[in-house]
Amino acid sequence: MERKWDVQLDFVRIIAGFFVVVVHVMANSVKFSSFAYYTDLIASSGIFMFIILSGWTNTLSYQNRRRGPGYNHLFNPAAKKLLLPYIGWTLIYTMINGYLNAKPLLGLTQGIKLGENLWTGSAWYHLYFMVLLIYLYLVYGFLFELLHRFKWQTMLFFSLTPIGITYLVNQVAMPPLLNRFLYLSPLNWWGLLFIIGMRWGLQFRLEDWQGHLKLKGLIAGMTVGYFGLYAVVLELFHQTNQTAWYSVMMYLRGAYTFLALLLFYGLGYYLMRRFTKLKKHVKALSSHIYTLYFCHPVIICITDQLQQQHLMFKTITAGPLLLKLVLVLTASLILTYSIDGLQNKLHQLWTKKA
Repeated sequence: MERKWDVQLDFVRIIAGFFVVVVHVMANSVKFSSFAYYTDLIASSGIFMFIILSGWTNTLSYQNRRRGPGYNHLFNPAAKKLLLPYIGWTLIYTMINGYLNAKPLLGLTQGIKLGENLWTGSAWYHLYFMVLLIYLYLVYGFLFELLHRFKWQTMLFFSLTPIGITYLVNQVAMPPLLNRFLYLSPLNWWGLLFIIGMRWGLQFRLEDWQGHLKLKGLIAGMTVGYFGLYAVVLELFHQTNQTAWYSVMMYLRGAYTFLALLLFYGLGYYLMRRFTKLKKHVKALSSHIYTLYFCHPVIICITDQLQQQHLMFKTITAGPLLLKLVLVLTASLILTYSIDGLQNKLHQLWTKKA
């Protein structure tokens, strides 16, 4: 049975996408500006939201079922939405990096390095997320079966394995490719978040949210509380650089992200019923979020180059940073719609010829 379209999840996906852009715009200023630091801290839930949402949305259609989707049913849309765009953008960012570093033929002749970029998502700083998401899709069916047969054991196992992976990645000498693979593997923090999303998708009922104002208020209060704990422990990690504090910080960041996701879901629920015309716009914008994720660093790269050459946005105060954020978001959305529009036109021409 097909699930009813949930526009609140589209709203949360948009928030997550915008949070990722905020983090990348503020990244170079967090050490010099308290405004950038706390803005980055609030928005740091963006990537985690995406991972939880992926587990959640892929599982909603399989409530009350013992078997998950077949591999063809899951991987055909995943290949179209993630894998093929990822390969294309890896080539684009490899060329951008080659241009900025004056490499011959824009770096495309370095076959081994290009292969490493594809394997680890290291062509640009944000592409690692697509690699770990592809890994999670590859093991989705296995995780689905585990959750059905060994619910609590699976949750406990994936709650503990990130501690071991964190120790191996940070403390044990190993080949860089193996280190990167372990970091991106489902046994790290990403797998726990994905399973939380899957577990929530299996038991979530939209009607549970109707009229539960006290529950939403409790979630809002807990979100603020966990954010405070997350901020304190993050500062302790920065001061000590100890793996133990890093693990505590990541658990708190995951809890803060999940509560923030529920909070934004509740906000979307209210807005979609208060302003019904928003639904079609939210659904339309949500369909472009992955392209926004892929392309926004191009705009940030351009603004950074302009900043170095013409001293734009040189100050670290809130006003110029907000102006830069608005400009990056606006230009990124224009580029996103242009890319997706061109892609749709090419697809239409291809189908007509076929």
